[in-house]
Amino acid sequence: MKKIITFCLIAIMSCSQASAFDLSSLLQGLEKASKSSGDSTTQSTGSKDKTSNALGGLGTLLGGVVESLTATSRLTPADLVGTWTYSAPAVTLDSDNAVQKIGGAAATAAIEQKIAPYYKRAGITNLVLTVEADSSFTMKTKLFTLKGTIATAPDDGKLIFNFKAFNKIKIGEVSTMVSKSANTLSLTFDASRLQGIVTKVSTLSQNASIQSIAKLLASYDGVYVGCKLKKE
Repeated sequence: MKKIITFCLIAIMSCSQASAFDLSSLLQGLEKASKSSGDSTTQSTGSKDKTSNALGGLGTLLGGVVESLTATSRLTPADLVGTWTYSAPAVTLDSDNAVQKIGGAAATAAIEQKIAPYYKRAGITNLVLTVEADSSFTMKTKLFTLKGTIATAPDDGKLIFNFKAFNKIKIGEVSTMVSKSANTLSLTFDASRLQGIVTKVSTLSQNASIQSIAKLLASYDGVYVGCKLKKE
């Protein structure tokens, strides 16, 4: 089993040479956890837990790689019609290169893990996105509701979300990366632009948890941050 894990890690790290992220440091924890378990059949419960966590982390990592390569990313507002509920954080890189997608799927897992607690405190884990046939949308959580419209950018084909607070206050538009695989939707926003939207929402709501997300997004300029959703 150790050989299989090590082989998979080496393969992913080799394929991701073009990525701007250091995958070696990202995956070091998984490899150490698997080595520390040893080959003995008399392992302690703690060692078995480490092995289980390593395998679980590797499975999630490889699942992200497969999903990033098989999902459809050239979508229109019509492809989003329906009601979608929050599933997990999502982070993507702006690249069509397959090798960079593999590296990105590995590297962005660390960012997704970091932002998960912020999402929970801000109530984003309860997010429900509803997209209508006329390209309007409603994004609702326990703390806030945003509405607006979705359009397609004429230059690069990305989707643009035009946000409104209280259905009347324009708070900006954000370039969005969207991919769809079966009934799963990955919806991520340009972090630098999203920060401005979140800052305005936090001002209107006076919510400290939302303010903390705005500060966090400032650290991820050049990255697209959002969430994965499941269709109801």
